[in-house]
Amino acid sequence: MNETVLKDECYSCTHFSLGDRDEVIKNFKSRDDAKGLENYLKEYAYEDEKDHNMRTYIVRYIKTGEIVAYFSLKAGLISIGKSRKKASIITYPGAEVANYSMNQNFIDKYPSAKGEGVDIFRTFVVPLIREVAESIGLKIIYIFSLPEEKVINNYYKYDFRRLESRYEKELHRRIKPGYDKNCIFMYQILDQ
Repeated sequence: MNETVLKDECYSCTHFSLGDRDEVIKNFKSRDDAKGLENYLKEYAYEDEKDHNMRTYIVRYIKTGEIVAYFSLKAGLISIGKSRKKASIITYPGAEVANYSMNQNFIDKYPSAKGEGVDIFRTFVVPLIREVAESIGLKIIYIFSLPEEKVINNYYKYDFRRLESRYEKELHRRIKPGYDKNCIFMYQILDQ
């Protein structure tokens, strides 16, 4: 029997730890078209934590403790376009949302949770980045999206946007994640 997850019921977010590893491996499942996100969480997240390459967070349903979603963040510097006055490239400090995935097992059990990814993003990811920005200064939040219209259109709901095509091509020549050379850079300005 499926229970209903109401929008006003609370989720919690905690930093990923070794203690989470067995539960995550057993209970987390990404959509079929996003198995790389599931694989990252199960196989690489803990090593990246130890090496300080990335920070991963687990979002749980407070009522049951079940895993709802996860996301990974890392610091970065993005160069966009060229200065009109100088021959140099304009750079912006930012936070990369390197991984973001809902738990398909949770959505299957609680169908009303489908579509709550945007709320979770705005409730946990953006405030965490803003908190960091108070200490070190960040200008943008960015992602590298799969090059599929469905995925890109979904990220528009999260307030991400694409660069103009000439700037996008320049940025893609300079920066591409090693794990996905066909990805599309998307960003949002971090409002202060």
